[in-house]
Amino acid sequence: MIEVNMNDEVKVKLTEFGREVLNFRHKEIGLKGVSIKEDEDGYYTTQLHDLMYTFGKYMYMGNNNIPFDLNIGIVRK
Repeated sequence: MIEVNMNDEVKVKLTEFGREVLNFRHKEIGLKGVSIKEDEDGYYTTQLHDLMYTFGKYMYMGNNNIPFDLNIGIVRK
C-alpha cells in the first residue's frame, strides 16, 4: 500500500482546457494577474486536495475534454 496525504504536493500536465479552468478559478477567488506556473517539463504543482477541488467536477468517465493528463506525480520531500 502507498499512503498519500491530501496535503501532499502532486504534479500534473495541464491541457489547454485545464489552464482555462484554473484561470477561471483564479479570477473567481480574486487572484488577478496570477499566471499558471509550470516547470521546465510542463508540470503544474499543487496540493492534492486543491487539485481535487479545482478539477474534480471535470473528471468523470466518458469525458473527452479532461483538464490534465491522467498520470499524476506525487512529490515526496
